[in-house]
Amino acid sequence: MVFFFYYKQKLELEYYKKKDEIEYEYYKDLIIKEDEINKIKHDLRNELQVIYKVKNKDEKLKLINKIDRKINNSSITKYTSNRMLNMLLNIKKNTAIDKNINIDINVKNDIIMDEIDMISIVSNILDNAIKYGDNISFVIDKKMDNIYIYSKNDINSNIPYGSKYGLKIIKDIVNKYNGSLKYETKDNIFEIIIMMEEK
Repeated sequence: MVFFFYYKQKLELEYYKKKDEIEYEYYKDLIIKEDEINKIKHDLRNELQVIYKVKNKDEKLKLINKIDRKINNSSITKYTSNRMLNMLLNIKKNTAIDKNINIDINVKNDIIMDEIDMISIVSNILDNAIKYGDNISFVIDKKMDNIYIYSKNDINSNIPYGSKYGLKIIKDIVNKYNGSLKYETKDNIFEIIIMMEEK
């Protein structure tokens, strides 16, 4: 009982530290994005003039795609109505992009669970995927009224994958929700599947 109370306090302390870090990084990102958007607006005027003058269709398409990428990379994506989770996912997405890592995040349904637990699971999964892998696919959904979290990424076979402490945290949280956790590495691809009851 004493151990559980201590562990809960430790987890809450880590959460509030993480929350402060997330909020700081998020608002810092907003400032950077605002500057980027202002720069894009300025660049767009010049690039549109160039596009009008280009006669070759392929060259014109390349320029249009370049502008489209700039706009997409400068936007804050709304993945979910949960503000804290949305902050976290945007920060992880931008961290991956900065490292030239492909990442696809898809939140198909909002989920109901303790925010501390949710942030801990998501941050541990994505931190490991970004640190050790590439071509990340991350999904949050509901299946049969259960919380479903799935992540897959390529990994570098020359380095050990993931943090044992991070996986321990995930396992403890999954057990708290009477859930199941499956993960494996096969053909240099790491997959993790989590199913939990909503609380």
